[in-house]
Amino acid sequence: MRPGDSFSILNRGKISFDADTFSLLYLPIIGRDAFGLYQLLRVFSTGKISHFLEYLDFGLHPFIEALEKLSGIGLVRVFDQQPGYLMEIKSPLTFEEFLADEFYKQLLVSRIGENKVKALAKKHEPDALEITKKFHEVYSVKFVKSSLKRRIFRPFRNQAG
Repeated sequence: MRPGDSFSILNRGKISFDADTFSLLYLPIIGRDAFGLYQLLRVFSTGKISHFLEYLDFGLHPFIEALEKLSGIGLVRVFDQQPGYLMEIKSPLTFEEFLADEFYKQLLVSRIGENKVKALAKKHEPDALEITKKFHEVYSVKFVKSSLKRRIFRPFRNQAG
């Protein structure tokens, strides 16, 4: 990857993004450089790698490290399509999905500590009794046997011999 290489962004504008979740949960893990790069990936559509370097005010090596952090945590997929690159941006996990994933949760604990993670989780939970109904409590599903008969293919066999 070189500064003069071109890039195109896939899925731009088609991701869901919660700035609070991204800042509180992803930033401590990916760091400032990758955090800033992800923000630019969300707004750029095409250009040269040098555009990222200029906007982020860092060199090629920190850019590659930031891109690797984003791809490693599942936020970006990178494709080599010489003479340039395709980058597919992915939506971050929701707050609930992130903390429900033991790997991500432990990674966050290793960065900011267990007490802060517990405080974030508690702050995000409403101080009330949940009375949400489950699907099966509200809906009943009646399975109807299909009237279409399944045809079984049987190859022709030569009966001779």
